[in-house]
Amino acid sequence: MTKSGRKRLSFEESSERSKRRKISELVSATSSEALVKAAEKVAPKPTEASMSTNEALSLFIDMDLSVRQYNLMRGAVNAKHENFFPSYYAIYNLKRSLIPEPIVSNEGSAEINLQNVLNATAKSILESLPTSAQNVVLECKWGFDGSSGHGAYKQQSEDPNLNDDFMFVVSFVPIRLYKCEDHEILWDNPKPSSSRFCRPIKFIQTKENSVVIKSEAQKLKDEISLLQPFTFDNWDIKTVCNFNMHHTMIDGAVLNVLTDNKAPSNCPFCQAKPTEMNSEKVYERSLKSEQFLQYGLSTLHCKIKFFECIIHIAYKLPFKKWIVSQSEKQKLDDRKRKIQNDFKTEMGLLVDKVKTGYGTSNDGNTARRFFNNIELSSKITGVDIDLIKSFALILSIISSGYNVHVENFKNLLRNTFKLYIELYPWYYMPATVHKVLVHGAEIVAKSVLPIGMLSEDALEATHKVIRKARLEHTRKCRRKDTNRDLMVYLLIYSEPILSTVSIKKPTAKQCVKNIKNFIVLSPNVAVDEEIDYEETFEQNSDSESDTDFQ
Repeated sequence: MTKSGRKRLSFEESSERSKRRKISELVSATSSEALVKAAEKVAPKPTEASMSTNEALSLFIDMDLSVRQYNLMRGAVNAKHENFFPSYYAIYNLKRSLIPEPIVSNEGSAEINLQNVLNATAKSILESLPTSAQNVVLECKWGFDGSSGHGAYKQQSEDPNLNDDFMFVVSFVPIRLYKCEDHEILWDNPKPSSSRFCRPIKFIQTKENSVVIKSEAQKLKDEISLLQPFTFDNWDIKTVCNFNMHHTMIDGAVLNVLTDNKAPSNCPFCQAKPTEMNSEKVYERSLKSEQFLQYGLSTLHCKIKFFECIIHIAYKLPFKKWIVSQSEKQKLDDRKRKIQNDFKTEMGLLVDKVKTGYGTSNDGNTARRFFNNIELSSKITGVDIDLIKSFALILSIISSGYNVHVENFKNLLRNTFKLYIELYPWYYMPATVHKVLVHGAEIVAKSVLPIGMLSEDALEATHKVIRKARLEHTRKCRRKDTNRDLMVYLLIYSEPILSTVSIKKPTAKQCVKNIKNFIVLSPNVAVDEEIDYEETFEQNSDSESDTDFQ
């Protein structure tokens, strides 16, 4: 016997009205708790994005975490969002794969072969590119610098002459990757003045001196002359990468040694003496060697020396003399103290204060804040405001990272020079100020890259990273192990593939109105008319525990 009546449809086949009726019947016949439990069981779990190992390692470095801290954070987050953070074992394996072995370490130094670390750097950059190319060139800057104030640990040494207080560091920074055929830029370093891209080559626990400088310069030049192209074959076509190395990460002391300038007060390029610098005849002097122009301009030290030039003029303004007599020394000291107190009260700056073992309190941040407040700085010092503005404009141009319009820049330098000798002919121009005002246009013209990209700021910032990493990320059982761990940490810290995914994203590049006429802009750069040109002084430098980088 067959059942009569309409066929009973499934829930999916029913009309909207029938679905509402069936849901109503179900709700009235079942408890709310049972319905919720059934929904949780049947409903598919939403898929959650997890952090890649590269991103996790970059975060690990940005937050300066220890292994324990990372595992605690991972456990708390993964309890709520399953498998969001990768295991530390995955991070450890990634770190090992990024270290370009072999690293040679001993009691007083550690180093890595230049060819190996360049190949690893080029490989990281090429892997991050969306397009391929057959022949490319990686432009890099290199240099060295010494620092003091490093910690002394309870470690024995067979060499009694080793001094933990000093560190001499040799590094390079990748700047730009471009095609050989048409010079199309494939990769631009977003932070050429950041320690996050400053790759170590060697460090020695010794004080900076002329013997060490000349020896290490020659050794690295020999390595550069033997460099071979790197072949990258992960794409459909093989990519051959050549390397161009520019020796520009140096300060004034190193420049004097490399140019055999025996008197630091003399110009390393034309050998002009202080008594000759306040005369336009200095433009008639011939260069000692045009090859010296390749060393570029130390933009960080230029800021400091320009700042010191102004405050030293301010000290002697009442006397208007280069050398103050013995009877006037007390008045000079009183004026100096007044200016120092005014800077402390008005701007919170410590000016010309001696720091034991470190020189003075005159650093890059002090100079930047001085030139960021031109009117107040002129009021405190009594120095002509137009001269301070011209100095600030020149410094912002060479620090901007843009190609400089040579003729316009040359005219600005010449006019500033004339203004200086007209206002203060009695105060001999410091060698650094002379170098920029007289030879700055020639140096810019000889530079193959924007002068602001070739500064030594990244190497200076690395000293702070070394102090912290040596304390918190190295083993202390043996000096050799300490130095190896420090080199490994610096290699991971400066790895380009990690720096590009860092949470510390670089700000969009802008040009300010005041320097627009002195630089060559690309079409995609906007001109911001609201920002003062002093803000271009700010460099993208980072100051970044457990022995987790072994």
